[in-house]
Amino acid sequence: MPLTYSSFGLLKGLRQAAFALRRGDGLRQEVAVLAARLRRDQARMRAFLGRELRDLDVLELGPGQHCTRSRVLGLRNRVTAVDLDEVLLGLDPRAVLRAARANGAGRVVKTLARKALGVDRAVRRAWAEATGAGSLPDPRLVRADVCAGLPFAPASFDLVASWSVFEHLPDPARALDHVIAALRPGGVLCIGIHLFTSHTGHHDIRAFTGGEDALPPWAHLRDGTRHLVRPSAVLNGWRLRQWRALFEASAPGAAELQERYGEDRLRDALTPEVRAELSGYEDEELLTVDVFYFWRKPPAVPAVRPEIPVVRAVHEAAAAHERPAAAPPAPVDARVA
Repeated sequence: MPLTYSSFGLLKGLRQAAFALRRGDGLRQEVAVLAARLRRDQARMRAFLGRELRDLDVLELGPGQHCTRSRVLGLRNRVTAVDLDEVLLGLDPRAVLRAARANGAGRVVKTLARKALGVDRAVRRAWAEATGAGSLPDPRLVRADVCAGLPFAPASFDLVASWSVFEHLPDPARALDHVIAALRPGGVLCIGIHLFTSHTGHHDIRAFTGGEDALPPWAHLRDGTRHLVRPSAVLNGWRLRQWRALFEASAPGAAELQERYGEDRLRDALTPEVRAELSGYEDEELLTVDVFYFWRKPPAVPAVRPEIPVVRAVHEAAAAHERPAAAPPAPVDARVA
C-alpha cells in the first residue's frame, strides 16, 4: 500500500503552487463556490441528523493540507481529522521531516511553497470571510490509514464525513466498515465521491490548474486518448454501480445525491464520435461529477424485559441456566497490541 494516495512529483507540486499564486482574485471566487457547497452539505447533514450541527464529535477523513472543512465544522463542534499524509499546519522542523518521509518530496515542496508565498494565509483569510468567522480553529490531527483501521473506540463520533477520498482507497469496503463502526447509533455518515467516470475523474493535475483544455473530454475512458492522461493520485477506478452496491450492502437505505457542474457544456462535448468511444458508459455516470451518500446509523434499541415479577424471574432463571462457563483469556496478538 502506498504511503500516500497522491502521486505528486516535484514538477506537479510546483505547478499547483504556481497556479495558486496566479489566481489572485479568483481565489476568493473559488472559495465562495466551495463555501456554498459546504453550506449545502451541512444543511443535508442537519436534515439527516435531525438537529443542529453543534456540540458534536465530528470525524473528517482526508482533510488535506488546508483542513478547511474541518476548521469550518470546528466552529461549533469538536473535530478530529484523519489523513494518511502528514498534515503540516505549521512549520515545525520535526513535522516537516515527518512529512518529507510520509508524503514525498513533491508534496512537501508544494506545501512549503504555498506557505512561503502566502497562499495558505490567503486561503485561510478567504474562508474566514466566506464563513463570516474571525478565525477558524485547527482540528485535532491523527495520522492513520482508514483501510487498516481507525485508532478510536467504537461509536466515538456523531458525524463522519469525507469529500473526494473514497475514490483513492484500495479497499473502500473495509474503510466503510471501519467508518460505520466509529459512528454512534443515530449518527450520520456523509461520504462524497469524485466519480472516476466524470470528465475530471482522471485526477490529472492540469484539469485543476487551468489546463483542462489540454486534455480531450473523458480522455481516461477512451482507448485513443488514455495515453495522454497523467494522474496525480492513486485511483481505484470504481464506477457508480459499484458504489451503489457497496452502500446498499454496508449502509442499507443510504440516500444517493448526485452533483453535476457545467452539464450543458459536457453534453455538447458528447459528440457522436465521443459517444461511440464511450458506448459502455451511461450519461448518468459521465455527467455526474460528485456523488454523495448520506446515511443515519440505526439507533440502538435496548432489550425490554417484562416488568411482571413472575415473568421476570423466569427470564432471569433461563438466562442463568444458559450462561456459559467462563472462558480462559484469549491470547494477545502482538501485531495489534
